[in-house]
Amino acid sequence: QFDAAGTWSPPSEVVADASTRAPRAPDVAMAASGQAVLAWRENGVSQNVPTRATIKVKRMAGGVWQSTDVALVSDLPSPSGGARVQPRVVVNARGDALVIWTQEDNSLRAAVAPASGAWGAPSVVKAADATIFPREVPPIVAMDALGRAWVTWTQAPPGGNPDLYVNRYTAGGWQGATLHENLDGPAESATAPALAMNARGEALVAWHQG
Repeated sequence: QFDAAGTWSPPSEVVADASTRAPRAPDVAMAASGQAVLAWRENGVSQNVPTRATIKVKRMAGGVWQSTDVALVSDLPSPSGGARVQPRVVVNARGDALVIWTQEDNSLRAAVAPASGAWGAPSVVKAADATIFPREVPPIVAMDALGRAWVTWTQAPPGGNPDLYVNRYTAGGWQGATLHENLDGPAESATAPALAMNARGEALVAWHQG
């Protein structure tokens, strides 16, 4: 951790590796107060082969990581060892946090926690279907000062090119996945989405279209 005095602390082990589990794909976000949230995918391991996946989180407050991992969802079907399960975390200035991840069934799920409260049950951001997420581009998420959030991602129908989708979290729920840019041309696709959101809730999405 880098502090305001300009000093890095010595490295510390936040999540232990073990023969029965393999932490992967970490993401971290920090609030203005210095609180932080770490999210990662954890693979079960059977005979040295990754099997099913779990999404876990851990908070840091006062420069100290909590001792217990929190599992947001466990035992995800993961025939590829969780390769498509890529969690992303965002924290706003007061410490509200949101974690979002893909699942092998092509759905998007998310869990939310207030600044000093418990994590809620996972909710569906995008239902399972036959569309395909690019493996190298996890969903992008941003949150405002009041805990409202936007998420954007690209997905492609079987044999088609990626389109751009968005969904908004407000008043404790998701409004619904919306096709934001439909690219029907044979050589058109939406890739590399980026998302920004200010404290008032205004949002901007950018992407490469080719």
